[in-house]
Amino acid sequence: RSLKQTICAGTSTTLNATPAVGTSLAWYGSPTATTALATGNSYPTPTLTATTTYYVGVSRGGTCESNTRVPVVVNVSNPVAPTLSTTGTAICSTGTIQSTTLSVLNPVSGTTYNWYSVASGGVSLASGITYSPTVPIGTTPFFVEAVIGSCVSPARTGVNVVSVAVPAQPTLLTKSVSIQAGQNATLSADTTPSASGATLNWYDVPTGGTPLATNSPTFTTPILNATKTFYVEAQSATGNCVSTRASILVTVSPPST
Repeated sequence: RSLKQTICAGTSTTLNATPAVGTSLAWYGSPTATTALATGNSYPTPTLTATTTYYVGVSRGGTCESNTRVPVVVNVSNPVAPTLSTTGTAICSTGTIQSTTLSVLNPVSGTTYNWYSVASGGVSLASGITYSPTVPIGTTPFFVEAVIGSCVSPARTGVNVVSVAVPAQPTLLTKSVSIQAGQNATLSADTTPSASGATLNWYDVPTGGTPLATNSPTFTTPILNATKTFYVEAQSATGNCVSTRASILVTVSPPST
C-alpha cells in the first residue's frame, strides 16, 4: 500500500518511517532506481511544486533489499487565483450606494474563495463563489484568493466595480406643442443639472424601442397628422446609465380651412 502526505506548493517536508528491528531504510525517486536519494529513517524532500512519489526500500543486514518498495505520495496542493466574471462590475446607481453581485468563473471543487478589499492581508469580507457588496458611486476594488485546506493561492485576483449615477430625468424646455396636421414640431430639453455631462436621446415609446435621435438637446418630429407623444431620456457620460423618460405631447389639430 502507499502512504500519503499533503503539503502546499513551494514548500518541502520530511518523510519519516520506522523500520522493523534488524532492517534499514533507503529512499528512492522511482520504484527501480539503483541509487538512493538518502538512507535512514527520514528523508527531507526538496521544495516541491507538483505531486511527487518517493519509494522506500527495506534492507536486512544492509545488503538484501526487499523486492517491492513502498510508495510514499507527497500530494502538492496548489490553489490557483480565480478568474472572475465581468458581470456586475459596471453598474448604474439610483442612489448614493448600489448593490451588485460578483462571481468566480469555473470554480474548482474543493476550493474556498475568500473576498477582500485589499490585495494582501486584511480581513476577509466573505467566502464563496459569489459576493454581493454594496458600493458607492465611483470605483471600488475587490480581491479574491483561492484556498485548499491550509494552502492559499500565491496572489489574489483583483476586480474593480465601477458604479455610475443614473442621471436625473431631463428638464423639458418644450412641455407641450400644438401644430396643424401636415406640420412637424421641434422639441427641446436639457439635462439636470445642465453641467452633468449627460446627453439626451429621443423616442416615441416610454420604454425600450429604438431612439429617433441621440446625443441631441433638440428633436424635430416627422410630419404629423395625428396627436402623438414623444419621450426624452438622459444618458450618463460613462456607463450607459439612463434616466426615466420625460414625455412631451404634440397635439395635432386639423388644418385650417
